[in-house]
Amino acid sequence: NPQNKGKESSPLEFEQMQQCHTFLDRFYMSRIGIRVLAGQYLALREQRRNPHIDDDDYIGIICKTTSPHHAVLRAAEDATWMCQRRFGDAPEVVISGNLDLTFPYIPNHLHYILLELIKNAMRATMEKHRGGGDDDEEAYWNESDEDVPPVHVVIADGTENEDVVIKVSDEGGGIPRSHIKKIWSYLFTTASPSIQERLIAFGSG
Repeated sequence: NPQNKGKESSPLEFEQMQQCHTFLDRFYMSRIGIRVLAGQYLALREQRRNPHIDDDDYIGIICKTTSPHHAVLRAAEDATWMCQRRFGDAPEVVISGNLDLTFPYIPNHLHYILLELIKNAMRATMEKHRGGGDDDEEAYWNESDEDVPPVHVVIADGTENEDVVIKVSDEGGGIPRSHIKKIWSYLFTTASPSIQERLIAFGSG
């Protein structure tokens, strides 16, 4: 269009992406639901066909005694490996609360959630305390004898709790208030593209 000649196309505003967000919400909820149903069916069938490998702790893919403590340890180990590959170091993960707590859940789902949370906490902590040019392919990270602050994970330990609560906290500087409305968007991240490529090692689906 001659009238638009010389004008730069304006980027799509965040508020105009609601249809995209709604579609992705439905898509991922359906995908997760289908995978859980299919996985549960196949696991139950396998247990019935091979009773000698039956595990009393499992009903299909659901573990009746899922341990948040063990899940945090496994996720922290994976996140530490990824963080060390990118930054050369990683914050310690300090776990507290009811470490003996167990509850019925799907262990793989819990691991994925915790991995993402701890991975993000580690990245923010390293950028804040050992920062450097994170947009540079060969970013230089400041070396320091000072230890980076740990990432804290608290597992709810009250006997009256109706829900299992796992809190992940860090000293990575937090999120600007102006970004609060955007943090649940599939299209928003505070990580630079170079860091996303390195920290997505375990995939996004």
